[in-house]
Amino acid sequence: MARLLVVRNLDPRTFLEEIAERCRSDPECGSIQLYLGIVKRIREGMHVEKLLVEPRSEDLEYLRRFVEENCLGIDCVTVVREGELAPGEPLLLIAIAARTRREALESLARILEEMKRVMAGWKREFVSM
Repeated sequence: MARLLVVRNLDPRTFLEEIAERCRSDPECGSIQLYLGIVKRIREGMHVEKLLVEPRSEDLEYLRRFVEENCLGIDCVTVVREGELAPGEPLLLIAIAARTRREALESLARILEEMKRVMAGWKREFVSM
């Protein structure tokens, strides 16, 4: 099972508990990998005041298929925030439960790199000196 969710608020604990429960319920599960990306405070020497994230529906459909096709594990949850975010706030969460560490890490790397590539067009940073 693999899911891509877009949310306004993100509490990573909710999704970690969910993926941990999914792993506990599968006797073959041997690894959970978690990635949590946050809004940077400083980028290229500039102070980030806020980040505006505006996902495009056509990108979301593509990413949903990509996550489903590239989840090698038992369960994958990918959550991206939308709206106005402050520095230090969570932006992207990827949680993967898998049979092996290799499956989990490979899924995580594939999904993360594609999310970052596509999301680059959604983000607008507001910076100051």
